Amino acid sequence: MDKKNNKDDLDLFSESFGLLQNIGKKSGIINAETRIGKEKENVELFSENIDFLEVSISKFDIADLQTHLINRPEIVLDKTQKNFPKTQIRDNIFQRLLVSSSIFNAEQVQKLEKIYIKIKEEGLFFTFVDMLIQLKFLPECTVNNILHFKSPDGKALIPGYTILEFIGEGGMAAVYRGIREDNPENQIALKVFLPVNNSQSEIVRFKQECEVIKSLSHPNIVQAFEYGELYGMYYVVLEYIEGGSLADRITKTGAIPEEESLAIFEKLLEGMIYAWEKGFIHRDMKPANIMIGKDGIVKICDFGLAKEIDSEMHLTKTGTFLGTPHYMSPEQFASSNVDYRSDVYSLGITFYVMLTSRLPFNGSSFYNLCSSHINDAPPLPEDFGIQISRQTLSFLFQMIAKDPNERCSSYSMLWENFQKIKKRKMPSGKIPYIISPLEKKSSLSHLKKIIASFLALSLVSMLLYFFKPEEKIQPKTQHPVIEKKEEIQNTKPVIVEKKHNDISEVIKKEKIEQEEKIRKEKKIHLYLANIEKILSNLDLSNAQNEIVRLEVEYPKEQKILLMKEWVNALMGFEQAISSGNFTQSTETLKKFIVQQEKASILCKLLKNHLEKSELDKQVQIILTILKLDKSIQKLFQDMLIDKDSSWVKSIYLQMPSPESEKFLAFMENNFEKISNKFFISLQVLRKTLKILNAKEDISLENIGFLCDQEFSLLEEGFSSLDLEGKKRFLKNLLPIAPKIHPLHGEKVFALIKKENSQEIHKIFISFLVKSEKDFSDKILEKMMEEAKNLEIKMLLLTSYAKRNYKKGLINALKDTHWEIRLKALHFILDITPEEKEHFLLSLSSDHHPDIRKDVLTKLGKCKSLESIAVLQKSLVDDDSEIGKIAAKSLSEINTPESLQALILGIEKINHVIVGEAIVQSIADAKNEVAWNALFHILISHVDYRSQAMNILTEIGKPIIPLLAAKVKKSSDRQEQKYLLEILQNIGNDSVLMLSTLLENTPDIYLKRQIIKTLGYIGSPEAIPVLSKMLLDNITKRYAKQSLKDIGDKLSPDDIRYKQIRNLLQNY
Repeated sequence: MDKKNNKDDLDLFSESFGLLQNIGKKSGIINAETRIGKEKENVELFSENIDFLEVSISKFDIADLQTHLINRPEIVLDKTQKNFPKTQIRDNIFQRLLVSSSIFNAEQVQKLEKIYIKIKEEGLFFTFVDMLIQLKFLPECTVNNILHFKSPDGKALIPGYTILEFIGEGGMAAVYRGIREDNPENQIALKVFLPVNNSQSEIVRFKQECEVIKSLSHPNIVQAFEYGELYGMYYVVLEYIEGGSLADRITKTGAIPEEESLAIFEKLLEGMIYAWEKGFIHRDMKPANIMIGKDGIVKICDFGLAKEIDSEMHLTKTGTFLGTPHYMSPEQFASSNVDYRSDVYSLGITFYVMLTSRLPFNGSSFYNLCSSHINDAPPLPEDFGIQISRQTLSFLFQMIAKDPNERCSSYSMLWENFQKIKKRKMPSGKIPYIISPLEKKSSLSHLKKIIASFLALSLVSMLLYFFKPEEKIQPKTQHPVIEKKEEIQNTKPVIVEKKHNDISEVIKKEKIEQEEKIRKEKKIHLYLANIEKILSNLDLSNAQNEIVRLEVEYPKEQKILLMKEWVNALMGFEQAISSGNFTQSTETLKKFIVQQEKASILCKLLKNHLEKSELDKQVQIILTILKLDKSIQKLFQDMLIDKDSSWVKSIYLQMPSPESEKFLAFMENNFEKISNKFFISLQVLRKTLKILNAKEDISLENIGFLCDQEFSLLEEGFSSLDLEGKKRFLKNLLPIAPKIHPLHGEKVFALIKKENSQEIHKIFISFLVKSEKDFSDKILEKMMEEAKNLEIKMLLLTSYAKRNYKKGLINALKDTHWEIRLKALHFILDITPEEKEHFLLSLSSDHHPDIRKDVLTKLGKCKSLESIAVLQKSLVDDDSEIGKIAAKSLSEINTPESLQALILGIEKINHVIVGEAIVQSIADAKNEVAWNALFHILISHVDYRSQAMNILTEIGKPIIPLLAAKVKKSSDRQEQKYLLEILQNIGNDSVLMLSTLLENTPDIYLKRQIIKTLGYIGSPEAIPVLSKMLLDNITKRYAKQSLKDIGDKLSPDDIRYKQIRNLLQNY
């Protein structure tokens, strides 16, 4: 097949498959590229179909293919191409992944593309991907893996993300929906960028888009998480918005009502003002770049044309248009410098489309559209039958004013005007398009002059571009002397035999072929030299891309195939090191390290990984080197020449034996700058670590060795242990705790002092408890002073108690944690019961109520005047519970002094509930002093009168004489009333005393009250004394009533009932 024709046939593929050149590695770009080896089983399984690709496209029987496809009902044969999805970018991305994953080579993909084009020409519309599956060029599982950005064996090509489905595509990118692997509920959108040419500016613009979006964090702007590079393609991971664009909404439902439009626009304005304040302008605001989520959230996307204000990077050259023409501002058409007011114009056009579902400016050509934006006034919404408020219309027309100065003077003015129209107020500033034509013309004249020259220039440029004549390749002009010589020769007669001519033609052809071969070899040599230079910079991805390009042009060149094998080996080596497959990396080293130029690159790769990797991977890399012959190991000296002693130590300590000793020998023999003393100290440190890492109990001899070393070395060894190792070391010390030397114990304490692990501190406390030495008490006390964790403090306190360490417990009574003070009090009371009252009194004024409650409860067992004074003082505490406890404890003491304290306390208390407790505590004393106190409370304290009366009633018979005496002695009628009420409540037991009192008192009032009381009691024992009261006319009436009350309680058959009846009849 002719190469030129073949190249023409593959323009579509070559264009989409063009690899990026001159793209240096930039910071912040994640290299997600993974080199995947060719799957032999796939090649064998589908060899028949791949051989089919070798058939000339002209011999391909499209009719047979159509028959084959018709027999597959799952394939849609749609010659109208209606609703056929747009997948060209997706297919190009897919093709690149096929080649990069070594599933097909470039030549095979070219032939597949040609078959696909031929199929589409015949009217069979299905995707390139469907063709591969249905014609069995690839198994469906492999196709699905590639489609979802996975290697053929199912590993994710973009780390951290699982791609679920293709969403759609635009001019340069395809968009996919995916999820985070660490959080499957968190959906993301993956945008993969496929440049259509080798333009550096396109890549810069794409990176700029990513950086801009990453720097913007606002509820109304789509968030970007990260971006990176994959096989020459660039991708960005974005926030996924479930819903559709504003353009979709308008297309589906038409104009949006004014109130809803205002609500959407407010969110847009908030997001844009945020971006403007951050120094960015969007430059491509339109409904298609606004997402409306299902939950109604509004998000601005595609800051792809955004430009940082005052940036030194002028990515937009003069005469280059960035933006969508129907939404571009007049100054954008003029290619003049634009600011945020250009975005205001585009926002205004978007707002207009929201309200009317129509564009305000149109044109049959780019020139006409440009002219319309610059010269024409927008149609009024009412022209389309749409009514909006005058305020909203004024604000809208302000935003799409031709002159940027008329749109707004600042972000704040724009926001203020919007808030005004929400309240149905007119916006501030000039309203264009509603003023007179003369004023309008004057305001626009200056702007027209600026862009007039541009319009002419644009028109001429477009004419030249669209109507330029086809260029022809002119033959090179020969030297004049040669031309002259040819003229002379041409004048001579030429008589040449045919055979001679044939020989000359053959020689000439061979010469041309030889020259072509030399040129080809030179070109290949230059390409390969360039690839070697790229490799020397460790840009494996770019090198691989160059190999693919070179292989497309020269498919079967041995030198290229060898270079491809070398690059693939490096990619595999890089992947093996990155994934921790050091067995594979060792084999690669052994194979290629003998070649000096290749050894250099391998050393660079290893050094690069050594500098970027974590310590454990660095150890694996060094172990890989140590597995090589000693003669080869020397090649890596330069890689390690700049490593210092601290690095050597870190690697050495992480290595297992005996490899660690081999490493030490290697470093000692090849690096003079590291002293012998250092290597000796490493060996000591190694022994230290061996003891620290011991799985069994540690001997006194070994602990002696550890503690005899410099503390810095011991500390370094201990800090290198993980948490489990440190715990194991301390547990191993427990059996020797009773015998350990104090100095050694101090050193161990110094080791764990800086540890934050509670588990380590708990184990060490157990060690100290078991120790028989006094140093343990001192260390425990130091730990208590420095401890901040309550659990550890409580454990230390328990250790004091176990060791009967009184001093520590006394000091703990002053601890800042009230729980510690309370627990310490309990422990110390158990240890020293004879000093109980002393320690209780020391905490009686503690600021924490729980401690005071506990102390006051325990003081009830103490009878000293000092304890009584403390309890009396506590009766008036602001905490009523404390007052109640104090009252109860005073009752328990039950001495005249404690009773007096209660009696005095009730006069000063602040809470009724405490007073009630005091009354009860007084009653519990059960003596005459207490009863007199209760009489006093009954008369003087209304709040406790009922309680006192009930208590006195419950006392009953013992208190009757005292009550009668008080009744006789009292001259206070109210007091007499309360006392008689108590006697009445006592009942029959008080009748005899009341009868005696009735006969002996001269007080007529008191006589009457006693008579009534006897009637209330209703005891027949009162009949004799009441009979006597019938003789006195003053008491007769009252006596008759009381007798009647008594009779009512008796049975008519009772002789006393008859006695009362006779008395009442006679008197």
